[in-house]
Amino acid sequence: KTMTGTVILQLVDEGLIRLDDPVSKYRSDVPNGDQITIAMLLSMRSGLFNYTNDDAMAEAMIADVDRVWQPDELLEVSFRNAPLFAPGSEYSYSNTNTVLLALIAEQVTGESYESLIDDRLIEPLGLTHTSVPGVEDAGLEAPYSHGYTFFEESEQPPALADAQDVTFMNPSWASAAGAGVSTATELADWVEALTGGEFLSEELQAERMASILPIPSAPDPENWGYGLGIAKLHGLFGHNGQIPGYNSYMGADPAQGLTVIIWANVAPNAEGKSPADQLAGTVVPLLLEGAA
Repeated sequence: KTMTGTVILQLVDEGLIRLDDPVSKYRSDVPNGDQITIAMLLSMRSGLFNYTNDDAMAEAMIADVDRVWQPDELLEVSFRNAPLFAPGSEYSYSNTNTVLLALIAEQVTGESYESLIDDRLIEPLGLTHTSVPGVEDAGLEAPYSHGYTFFEESEQPPALADAQDVTFMNPSWASAAGAGVSTATELADWVEALTGGEFLSEELQAERMASILPIPSAPDPENWGYGLGIAKLHGLFGHNGQIPGYNSYMGADPAQGLTVIIWANVAPNAEGKSPADQLAGTVVPLLLEGAA
């Protein structure tokens, strides 16, 4: 999501997109599209239903882990559900926003999403083990860690033997919202570039960081927020991510010279939790206290 958001903001810098453009300028099929702006998509304030919360889609994903999902199929799942609220009036995390942004970037530039990420972000940073896989494959090259998941919650203590190996589950359903592949080291390089403003004009980077608003439903709104394709989690700036088998947390604070990457290869666990996020909740406050 942070990479997709950064490409969109680059296009804003280049004058190809405006943050206040209505989505209907680019697509006519989006519910409330004449009221939803590019900025609302970036900041999770569009009100569009999150397609991964659709029960029928969840069942289809589990029934066929090799299924290839096209981006427009994901939008169709979202759009058959009513919007959650009037655009801009509330915050609600939705993968739909990011998938839609990627398609808009493709439309504006005439380039594929994968090429945009490669040419604008991955190659300039020299990230040789980071990629956005095509929809036909899992995108993993050796060496890699196997990923495990518990599709159903259990009241019993977790046992790895009860988890399903989903290493090669096709991630196309996550699309531009979360199908990227990387390493812990290169994720650190990326989040430092993200928070340091390496890819945006000084003015737009300042606007991006200032756009982060508290998430009212978060346990600690002061240290949790969301802005233009970037989050504040446990007091650091970056994002987290999860698909079955893998959970990640990346956060950085350039002012304190602190970068934290946490990965887990069981997600969600038997209690339905996200292990990397849980670890971040313990580790990051201690590191911030030490840095202070």
